[in-house]
Amino acid sequence: MRAVEDWGARPCCPHPIGVSDCFNTLRKGVNLYYSVAHSELVHGDGAQLAHLGEAVTFDHNALYKCIREDAGSRFVVLAAPAARLYAACLADGLEAEGAHEWVATRAKEILDLFRHARRQVLVLPSEISWLSGDIVSSAVQAYFDERAQPVFRVRLDDMPELLPVSLLHQLVGKAAVEASPLLTRLDQELRASMGCVERDAEVLEQEVAISLSGLTELIDRAASANQTPAGVGEGPVTALDAQRALVADLQNALLECQSELEWYHRLASRRGGGLEQRRIEQERDAAVKERDRLRAENADQAFTLEWSRRDAEQLRDALKQTRNSTSWKVTAPLRMFRGGSVADEVVE
Repeated sequence: MRAVEDWGARPCCPHPIGVSDCFNTLRKGVNLYYSVAHSELVHGDGAQLAHLGEAVTFDHNALYKCIREDAGSRFVVLAAPAARLYAACLADGLEAEGAHEWVATRAKEILDLFRHARRQVLVLPSEISWLSGDIVSSAVQAYFDERAQPVFRVRLDDMPELLPVSLLHQLVGKAAVEASPLLTRLDQELRASMGCVERDAEVLEQEVAISLSGLTELIDRAASANQTPAGVGEGPVTALDAQRALVADLQNALLECQSELEWYHRLASRRGGGLEQRRIEQERDAAVKERDRLRAENADQAFTLEWSRRDAEQLRDALKQTRNSTSWKVTAPLRMFRGGSVADEVVE
């Protein structure tokens, strides 16, 4: 496994260093540094990082010491939600247990730096390495000068070439985070602390398409592995069961990806214009009013039904008392003579 701590230009120090020309307008005496939470988050040589200042190793203790000793230092930490951090660990060769521990530790370290030095530390999503330096530089400067929370928009043209295995690792990472209450909590705090990235619908569709192609290829490989020549031993039954389970899991993941793609389409259509949004809101308000009307009508009917039930019970009691009275029984022969009923009791 490549040591993540070895990435970077040199260890952090409180001594002044050169800063990119993009930040000449920052306050005099400010030293700008940046660090990457995990090297797998940066996509090769095409990443736009020179405008972020001087690269330093991500070392929690060294960064914390530098922040305390140099009030003029500013740090930009490139990070990602927990699912992508987990995926980066898997891509780097870590097993699931090791990835879980690493993500929890690194997320706590990033959050600790941010909590103790909000005015000196800016946590940005690693996708900003896809964008032009001018866009990121302006956002970083606005944050440190005006405390404006950065928001970046990623378009399809900004994306580097992604491999299916990277996106599949992210699916695994997402499942691992959702299965761990600790990682879920850290992920929520990390997302709330870092800059926001809005992806165009085309970007999401492209990622889903790449994931589906990777899943399809894996399913085809697993299916072909089950086909052996006649007369050739298949091996232990457990191996076949494992392959079948893998195919089933991949098919489930494929269905999940398809449902996510449909959701993205619906999201994109809702963002198509204000008129569509207002139409949806009007339909919702009309539905709420109709629901309230039906609830009120139902309550009135229930009230009427209850009173009718009570009236019926009172009439039955009165009729029963009348038929069981002495006068009713004494006059029974007379009613029989006139062709009336001779019943002396109420028939329930």
